[in-house]
Amino acid sequence: MESNRFKLFFVLVFLSIRTFAQNTSKPDSTSNFPSIKSFFKKGNLEGRSRMYYMHTDNAKPYEDYTGLAIGNGLRYTTPTFKGLSGSFGGYYIINMNGTQNLGIDSLTQTPSRYELGLFDIENPKNQNLVRLENLYIRYKKGILDTKYGQFTPKYAFLNGQDGRMSPTMVRGLNIGINPNKNLTLELNWINKISPRSTIRWYSVSESMALYPMGRNENGKKSQYSEYLNTKSLYLLTLNYKIQNKLSFKTEQYILPQEFSLNLTQIEFNSEKWQFGNILIFQNVLKSNAETIEKYINSNSFVQSFRIQRNFSKSFFANINFTNISKSGRFLFPREWGKEPFYTFMPRERNEGTGDTKALNFNLNYKTFKKIELNGSYGRFYLNSDPFYNKYTMPSYSQTNLYVKKNFNKAFDGFSAEILYVRKSPLDKSLSDPKQIVNKVNLNLLNVIFNFAF
Repeated sequence: MESNRFKLFFVLVFLSIRTFAQNTSKPDSTSNFPSIKSFFKKGNLEGRSRMYYMHTDNAKPYEDYTGLAIGNGLRYTTPTFKGLSGSFGGYYIINMNGTQNLGIDSLTQTPSRYELGLFDIENPKNQNLVRLENLYIRYKKGILDTKYGQFTPKYAFLNGQDGRMSPTMVRGLNIGINPNKNLTLELNWINKISPRSTIRWYSVSESMALYPMGRNENGKKSQYSEYLNTKSLYLLTLNYKIQNKLSFKTEQYILPQEFSLNLTQIEFNSEKWQFGNILIFQNVLKSNAETIEKYINSNSFVQSFRIQRNFSKSFFANINFTNISKSGRFLFPREWGKEPFYTFMPRERNEGTGDTKALNFNLNYKTFKKIELNGSYGRFYLNSDPFYNKYTMPSYSQTNLYVKKNFNKAFDGFSAEILYVRKSPLDKSLSDPKQIVNKVNLNLLNVIFNFAF
């Protein structure tokens, strides 16, 4: 089936070029593309490179981890002809750790958690990682904007989560309708996913069990991967700008036989203030299976708030709060994207928890020299009961310090980033290694160099 779809893809490409050739074979003084060669020369070529160094410093006597990767990618997008265009590109990652393992803690037999994401999680010793990423045909005319193929999703839960070397990609059909400048409707049918930190394309079901699966609600090791058989993910979104300062968004996810999820977000933005509210309702669709067979067992509800004060165009501060209800765990495959909670802080998530309360505070400042400074502090109160805690995560505090510099003139296109993370347990008497290693009592350093053209 997969090969047939991509045969169809290339047939469509061929037909579009053939149609183009037929149209341009006739003299036309108004044509911008007198030949196929001139057509492709008018396309857009983009490139991106990244060097990423990461180091986790766990409290003694536990193991530390280090990872270094270098990646390069190219993407070409054709010009538009009669509403049709296409894009293709790939990315290549060099594992600078070589064939050496990232290390396993000798006391707990715990492997690297963060550094592993720089490479291929299925084969960490793989030194040369190549992935065909963008590969799609797009038709845009009037209010219709649709594409079929492989692309990076940009939604609340389904997104590129580009915090490592290369983003999460999806394969499927996207149909967008834009009746006016304030309203956008989108429908997505997804049948393949290539998560971040992988180089292959997986069925929807396979992609849900690539990252650690944690424990089930009875406290035993999760085994739901053997029982997943969903073939497609469906997503309907609506974005509406009600007026200059008020916006509304809703996203409806349907994963047949597993769950449905609705996100509703309302934001008010003015020159000095921003207020945001997110409501998330998740419902189980597989109700008659045993706990061991199910990815999700309970309905859940999440609410997240933001209050932000804009002191100037370059300086703002916000305070955020998230509550995950006691009805059950909130679950969404981490392979598919990062969570949109206002309290989200890079290098940790609250997916997989229930009866959770999170509070954080952020300061962000951009200098006139294209330097961005960000400081964040959060406290996350989690219930340790397996019914509410999939990944054996303790309550914790987290501090993030982030600096980004965008260069210009001779070094236009270059940027450098440094992210420092400190995570500590709220329970200072915590002694269970499963709740400590790679989770709390650690310092995490990220140093990133980017080049894009």
